[in-house]
Amino acid sequence: MADETTPVAVAPAPTPAAKAPPAKAPEKAKVVAPAFRDYPTIPALKIDSMVESNPYVAAAAHNEALGFPGTLVDGWEQKAVAKMGELLGKYRSLRVYMDACVHCGACTDTIAVTTPCPASCSPSWSAPAT
Repeated sequence: MADETTPVAVAPAPTPAAKAPPAKAPEKAKVVAPAFRDYPTIPALKIDSMVESNPYVAAAAHNEALGFPGTLVDGWEQKAVAKMGELLGKYRSLRVYMDACVHCGACTDTIAVTTPCPASCSPSWSAPAT
């Protein structure tokens, strides 16, 4: 054990670090906002503007591995509506979900407007009159 007479190693005093030149501030990106308008300008609708857009299309090999045909079959719309009607009649939870879901319509805006609601659909919603 060390006593009062045992020499203790002393750490050298810190030397002042050489001052680095001040760093240049990064240049800020120039953001230009459009002029404020009382009413927004809505672009005109163009027929077939999204005809070549196919977001999230499954590959035929993936569909076939799951037991689905690789491409759309004739009458797929009627088959989908019939299956949806069957499932809505079978599962109340799906009816409740769809009742809440169709009020937004962001994901099915074209389907909800162009196809009538199945007979088993919730009575609180109906297809818009054409």
